Amino acid sequence: MTTQICNPFERGPYVQLAAFCEYVLREADGVLSLVRVVNVVTHAERGPNPPEEMPEFHFPLNLVLT
Repeated sequence: MTTQICNPFERGPYVQLAAFCEYVLREADGVLSLVRVVNVVTHAERGPNPPEEMPEFHFPLNLVLT
């Protein structure tokens, strides 16, 4: 007898946390500490002649996905 799953999300894995932050600390007991969680990154050019296309920029972050 075959059992069908009606909803493909009934079984894991499930995402518990997805976040960008500057630092991640893993404590001795295995607990993660996220330092300076980032929810918005803004880049602007100033001056009398702003570029038509924004140049790329680098903003180093860590992605935590558990």
